[in-house]
Amino acid sequence: MSIRDERIKLLANLINSMAAATFAVSILAPLAAAFYDISQSAVASFAWMLLGFVIGLAFTIALHLTARHLLGGLGSE
Repeated sequence: MSIRDERIKLLANLINSMAAATFAVSILAPLAAAFYDISQSAVASFAWMLLGFVIGLAFTIALHLTARHLLGGLGSE
């Protein structure tokens, strides 16, 4: 393994960690808030929660696929 490959793996790991954090913040946290009935307005918050799910899931998938793409550029030995 070269230094370049190790740096690519570290960058891919960072990006994939960002994907996991995005998933936790945009999907798991609103689900927990809805489960424990923290919101004030059920109708408005459901629409915003659904929009947040879609946007958060899109960012999570995009970040994960970016990390996979970076790892695909590694040289095989």
